[in-house]
Amino acid sequence: MTIQELGAFGEFLGAFAVLATLIYLAFQVRQSNRIATAQAQLNILLTMNAWHREALTREVAEIRAKLRSNGLHDLDEIDQERVESHAYGVYNIWVAVQTAYDQGVITKDVLDGYTRDVRFEIERYPAITPRLVELWRKYPGNEGPLFAALREERDRQSVDDST
Repeated sequence: MTIQELGAFGEFLGAFAVLATLIYLAFQVRQSNRIATAQAQLNILLTMNAWHREALTREVAEIRAKLRSNGLHDLDEIDQERVESHAYGVYNIWVAVQTAYDQGVITKDVLDGYTRDVRFEIERYPAITPRLVELWRKYPGNEGPLFAALREERDRQSVDDST
């Protein structure tokens, strides 16, 4: 075998090695993306579960029951602060979900599921809607489909209040 033939064979092996490396890296990136997606969904789910576990405490359950029956009218200052904290929790969960979706880490189906969860929270406890609208105004740029739901709920409450 001549030097030229050895050189050509070496180039062939080099090209094959580069191709094999690229294929390997493509699989690694794909696997990393799957892991990142699963981790993001798990983190959001764990956050939602912790939030719902907190709602099981008697203290929080009493506040939520008051919110469902009479809104903010029967709450003292401490309970109103708790409602404020609750609104921040809803807002922060939504921002985390919206951000994960915007970055392509979670799918539209997952976004829609969390949107339904938060929308249910808003419908069940409409007294937090004004607080959430305040937060969206205070921190613009995190709007998305849930903000539209908040506006609809606020508008619906305004119509109900005027009748």
